[in-house]
Formats: sequence, C-alpha cells, structure tokens
Amino acid sequence: MPELIWPLLLFAVVMVVSPGTNNVLATDSGLRFGLRASLRLLAGLGLGVVSLVVLAALGLGFVVTAVPHTQVALRAAGTGYLLWLAVRILRSGRPAGTQDAQGSRTFTTGLLASWLNPKVWVLALSAVAGYSTISSDPFVLAAILGSVFAVVVVPNLLLWCSCGRLMAARLTTDRHWRVANTALAALLVVSIVPIWLE
Repeated sequence: MPELIWPLLLFAVVMVVSPGTNNVLATDSGLRFGLRASLRLLAGLGLGVVSLVVLAALGLGFVVTAVPHTQVALRAAGTGYLLWLAVRILRSGRPAGTQDAQGSRTFTTGLLASWLNPKVWVLALSAVAGYSTISSDPFVLAAILGSVFAVVVVPNLLLWCSCGRLMAARLTTDRHWRVANTALAALLVVSIVPIWLE
C-alpha cells in the first residue's frame, strides 16, 4: 500500500493543479475579493472535491457510470451552472473597494461548482479506478483518497486565489478589469469543452 501513495499523490497534484473550473473560480475570487473574503468559496470548492472522491470510493461512482442518463444529466447541469458563473464573471466590473467583499462568492457556490463539475467527477472516478488496490475496504480507501486529495486541494486553491490577488495589483484601469474578467470568463467556458468530448 505505501508504494501506491506517492503515485496517488502525484496523480492528485496533476489533476488538481491543472487549469480548470475550480482554479479559475479561485483565481477570479482572489482577483475580486482577496484571499480572506474568498475563504468560504475555497472551502466549498475544496470540500466539494474531497467529498466527491470519498463518495466515489464508497460506491457512488458506480451509479454514475452504470446509468448513462446520469452522466448526460450531470454534464448538462454542470454546463449550465458553469456558463451562469462565466456570465457573472464577464458582467462584473471593477471591484468597488471594501464593500465589494460582501458580494464574495459563498461556500455553497464553491460546493455546487465542484459537485456539478464533470472534471471533478472524472478525477474522482479515475482516482478510485486507478488506486482501488490500496485497500479492499471501501471506508479505508475513501479515507486515504480523501486525505490525499485534501492535502493537495487546499494549498492548490490558496495558491490560485493568491495569484488572483497578485493580478489585482496590476489592474489599474476599468479596461484592465474588463480584459481580466473577459479572459477568466473565457477560460471558464473553455474548461467546459472537454466535458462534452469524453
């Protein structure tokens, strides 16, 4: 079992660090609201990823893969929600200062973004399929996978959010903010494309 932990950790890093919906949302939140005001969103995003990995290890993944209509419904719901978030990012302007932190995204927004994100489902199902030999006990497997992903997801989201905050210091005009918002919204939309190519 210990010999599989390092490959699992590497798998988690590659899957989590690569640009995708959750990382774009973390970056956008850091850009608009700063790290402290983004913590609720980051907690929702992180718990969403970890909980899906745990649930997949406990058998929920079987239901999703066994019923094709579930996969299509998940993709459609995820696409709709992510497009809605992209439009919100695109339409947002330059932050209005400290009061704008009150409009920061919530824990529930982060949780739903992860749960409705087919990339996170693929990540969870791939982790279970690839590393199920770690333990024959689904509860032990869920605990190990959940722990490894928690160790990777938390610093990753903090890093992407901090990068957004650093970007904010360079955005000095309304035009800069429009370009940044357009780029982040476009990245979010582009992250949807692979959902339908699988």
